[in-house]
Amino acid sequence: MEENKDIELNPKQKKFVNSVASGDSATNAYIEVYGCQKGSAASAASRLMSQPNIIEELDRLKVAAEKETFMNIDQKRAMLAEIIMTPAWNLDPKSPLAQSVKIKRKTLPDGTVEEDITVRMPCKLRAMEIDTKLSGDLSRSGQRNDGDTWQIVEERVRDAQQRCPAIFGKSSIGTIENIHDQWTECEHDPFDGKKKRFLKLLEKVIDFGHQCRFMDSNYSGIDLDKEIIAETEKRRKREERKNKCGVCSNS
Repeated sequence: MEENKDIELNPKQKKFVNSVASGDSATNAYIEVYGCQKGSAASAASRLMSQPNIIEELDRLKVAAEKETFMNIDQKRAMLAEIIMTPAWNLDPKSPLAQSVKIKRKTLPDGTVEEDITVRMPCKLRAMEIDTKLSGDLSRSGQRNDGDTWQIVEERVRDAQQRCPAIFGKSSIGTIENIHDQWTECEHDPFDGKKKRFLKLLEKVIDFGHQCRFMDSNYSGIDLDKEIIAETEKRRKREERKNKCGVCSNS
């Protein structure tokens, strides 16, 4: 196959580069443009990808794409704030905050189709960490401007756990689901040949989590947080009374 190595690209090379830039593999792009067999396409595509004019054009398209999608700091912080403040149970599958959407369909005995839609959003704690860095409170090295290390992020994590236990619980189950999906897709098994067992254990935790009320969209996360915090306070007072009784009986 004839390949032009001059600076200017010919029409087929332009089509090839545009295809690669849009996300196609070099081999598939080569087959589509030049119409050759897959066996010879891989090596031919590799040669084409190493040509200076092809590399230069791909770099140009990449820079152009980055400029089109570039967000300034204010836009990034606004989106991070939206991630942090948006209740996960109210997230629409079409929302730009939706990281992934899973739809499970089940046909009921009467013939109707029931859909179970699970929408995941980015990790709120990670969004808080990134926003902290962008705000200048935390440097890239992980140090606060006042010299302390990751204390500011740890403080915010603890604060989130204390103020929003239901949201934090739902986020934790979402994190476990992400871990399950990532290892399901990964071909490697670092678990001493027990990857399937590891995944089944995660599935049990996920199933347990979905039985909790914080995963039910019919419940208000704010109301659940208040109930959980109130119950924690009652339990703390009961333990204090019990400890006092124990001290009195021993004296």
